[in-house]
Amino acid sequence: MKEKGSALFIILIAVVLFAALAYAVSQMMRGGNPNTINIEQSRLAGNEILAYAQSMRQGAQNIKISNGCSDMDISVENSTVAGYTHTPVATDNCKLFHNDGGGLVYQPPVADWLDDSISPAPALRGQWYFPANTCVPDTGSAEAGCDSDSVDNEAIIAVLPYLKKQLCIQVNNLLGVTNPGGNPPVETTDAWTAGNAKYTGAQADAETLDQTGKMAGCFEGAAASNPGSGTYHFFKILIPR
Repeated sequence: MKEKGSALFIILIAVVLFAALAYAVSQMMRGGNPNTINIEQSRLAGNEILAYAQSMRQGAQNIKISNGCSDMDISVENSTVAGYTHTPVATDNCKLFHNDGGGLVYQPPVADWLDDSISPAPALRGQWYFPANTCVPDTGSAEAGCDSDSVDNEAIIAVLPYLKKQLCIQVNNLLGVTNPGGNPPVETTDAWTAGNAKYTGAQADAETLDQTGKMAGCFEGAAASNPGSGTYHFFKILIPR
């Protein structure tokens, strides 16, 4: 009887420990802490982000090639996030998120991908952002100083703002982008305008996304800039210009 009682006690201890382990794993997979997101989960999430970003790029390219829309005709207007109504109003076959255009459905980012430690919540968290008036040096015809060169070389860019740091690192790993010292590269200037201007069919000199020569990547914001340091953001150029 004594041996049976000891065995039962050991089993109960094992059950308690297993329950504690399961709870810890579930919390990690939920991603509540940006520094403890599960590596495998971040890899899966990173692949999902890159696949959707690539589908947006492919959709934009198809609009140009198959529908004959110019760069500035391409519209990212969607029924989920306001503020992207094209000027002049785009025809349906030039809309990225329309069956007659790019054929895509706007998909908001998964909440567990995002850093929810920032309070109050930044305006752009929880959405894909398409900034206006932003160029990336050494892509398309843009070069150093493209934010003030009076040349029409601002790109159409998709940005997924405020990612968890570990996911940002994983996205760069998947892309083959260097994470200096194990950290995402740091932006040196404003990545987009302080007013979060949205692309609506017109571009002008304003900001440089200082990720020179990259068509995609994830970066940390710059100190005292927009977005700020300690925040992490993925970008994908849909149409270089």
